[in-house]
Amino acid sequence: MKNSKNLSLLERLAPLLQTLGAGEEAIWNDLAQLDPTDVCKRSLASYNAEANHYTLKILNEDYFIWPSKRLIEKAYCTESSSPKIKLPFRIMTVAYLVNAKDIEPSGVLVKPTQFKSGDVFFVGPHAMPVEPIKQKFGHNPEAFLRAGLSLGGKKVPHGDVAFELKVLPRIPLTFILWVGDQEFPPNASILFDATAEHHMLPDALWAAAITATDKLLSL
Repeated sequence: MKNSKNLSLLERLAPLLQTLGAGEEAIWNDLAQLDPTDVCKRSLASYNAEANHYTLKILNEDYFIWPSKRLIEKAYCTESSSPKIKLPFRIMTVAYLVNAKDIEPSGVLVKPTQFKSGDVFFVGPHAMPVEPIKQKFGHNPEAFLRAGLSLGGKKVPHGDVAFELKVLPRIPLTFILWVGDQEFPPNASILFDATAEHHMLPDALWAAAITATDKLLSL
């Protein structure tokens, strides 16, 4: 059995992810019934009618989404087998295609607890996953920034070091790190654009933050 300190972020969140996954089939059904032209206009995806799949840029990489197959694959993957798509990734992607609005990011950063019902949802086990970020990068801001830039992020002027990641075309996340020293421990924050709640419900926004953080921690 793994020591709890050695568990990955998704392994630590396994009980919550089971609850999150309970609604996956329903959102796939919703996506399958939507007009692809409308979906593309709202989400900035593209649609291949012949292949019956969407293409969506996620964390600076293109992915194919087949509603009829309930399948997401990395586009143009040269590996012998496509990497397994994890549950939070699937939830955020399908929920985004279903619910995204034709609204551009505002540039105003907010804590998720500022969203409608966010003060109830984004607490306790659904709080932003900043602890593993502090543990891995709290004394290594160079590695933190390098990981963000490798995912297509851009450096922004917050904290000691920060970057903005475009997790989905209309969903940027800003990751901020305050480096620890002899006097103060490290700290970190994950902020959303104020428009994010128009595109996704809290559980899908949480899945987006988990997906982006899990990717950062793997680098």
